[in-house]
Amino acid sequence: MRRLIGIALIGAAAVAVANAMVNPRPAAQPAAPHNIDFARCNRLAEIASAAMALRQLGTAESVAMRQASGDAESIVSRAYAEPIAASGDRALAARNFADSIKHECIRG
Repeated sequence: MRRLIGIALIGAAAVAVANAMVNPRPAAQPAAPHNIDFARCNRLAEIASAAMALRQLGTAESVAMRQASGDAESIVSRAYAEPIAASGDRALAARNFADSIKHECIRG
């Protein structure tokens, strides 16, 4: 009888482990900040769009990139690391970059 109970407990534990492996619990999402400064994010997006346009024109470093604060520089560098559409349309690439900046700013 003890053997049967032991086998049943081991089997139940194995089933629980298998279920946990197949259906992992989703990671907890961090709470979204409620104090998002959308005006600041829009300004950063405009600066980024202008910077991308100047960069595409062949200027060395754009003035708009240097105007960004320390916090904005980290946001700009994260968004710039994301791939930009290589469609050949420079205006589209600048808009995509500006959107990336805005999303990174909102994400924090």
